This record gives sequence, structure tokens and C-alpha cells, in this order.
Amino acid sequence: MIIVASIIPGFQYDIFISYRQKDNKHDGWVTGFVDNLKGELQYLAAIINDP
Repeated sequence: MIIVASIIPGFQYDIFISYRQKDNKHDGWVTGFVDNLKGELQYLAAIINDP
């Protein structure tokens, strides 16, 4: 069994988001999605790592 460490402590998996630059060009929805996802993951990491 191969065990790969996650970039974010407390999580087993990482998330890779692939998109075309053209998809984010007009309204920036991909950037907004990534920013919101980061915020949620930081919140969850704080809960998991809170003693």
C-alpha cells in the first residue's frame, strides 16, 4: 500500500481543479469557486486540528 501525504494537514486527499483560462475570463467564476473552497477547507482544517 502506498500512502501519500496530503498538502493540507488533517486531510487524506488533495483537490486538483483543471479548467481552461477562457472559462474564467469573463466573470471569474473559477477564481471565486477556488477562493470559497479554500475558505471552507481552512475552516474544516481548524475544526479538525482544534484540540
